[in-house]
Amino acid sequence: MDGDERSHKILRAVEPLLEPGERYVVSADDAGKVSVGLADDDDEVRSVLSTTHPRLYGYLLAANERISSSSGCVLVLGYLALSGLACFALHARAFHGLYAEDPAGQRLLDSLRSGWVYAVLTILILVVWGKHEAWLEERAYSRERNELSDHLNRERLDAYEVLAHMEGDDSIDTVSKHMKLDQRLGALSGA
Repeated sequence: MDGDERSHKILRAVEPLLEPGERYVVSADDAGKVSVGLADDDDEVRSVLSTTHPRLYGYLLAANERISSSSGCVLVLGYLALSGLACFALHARAFHGLYAEDPAGQRLLDSLRSGWVYAVLTILILVVWGKHEAWLEERAYSRERNELSDHLNRERLDAYEVLAHMEGDDSIDTVSKHMKLDQRLGALSGA
C-alpha cells in the first residue's frame, strides 16, 4: 500500500470523529505504538515533524546547525580583512614599485586610487566570500546526506513529504534549502 492510499485510509477512519476546524497529529513510533495529539492553530510548522518523527526532527536540527556553521565568522572576517588590505595597498601605492620603470603602469595604478574602485573591489571580494561560503555549506550537506538517507529509510518516509513538512520552519531552513536543491532527492526516500 503506497503513502497516498494509506493516508486516505487513515483519513476515512478519523473523518467521522473530527469536528470542523479540528486538527490532530497521528503518529506511530518504531515499536508500532500509535499516538494522537491535538494540533493547535498556534503550533509552528515544526510541530508536525517534531511530534510525528521526533528523532528525525532532532537530527534535522543538528544537521542544520552543522551545515549553517560550516564556514563560521572567521571566514567573513578574513575576506573583509583581505578587502581592507587590498584597498589600503592601492591607496598607499604599495604596488607602484612593481612598475617603477613603466610610466603607463604608474598612471594606471594612480587611476585606481579612487573610492569607486575601493567599493567595487570590496563588493567583488564579498561576492567571492559568498560563493566560498555556499560551497562550504554544500560540502557540509554532502557529508550529512547519507545519514539523512538512513533516517528517512529507518522511518520509511518519502523525502519529498518530509520536505513539505519542513517548509516554513526557520529552525531547519538551511538543511531544507539544500534538500530542495538536491537533484538526487528521490534517492533519499525511504518509502
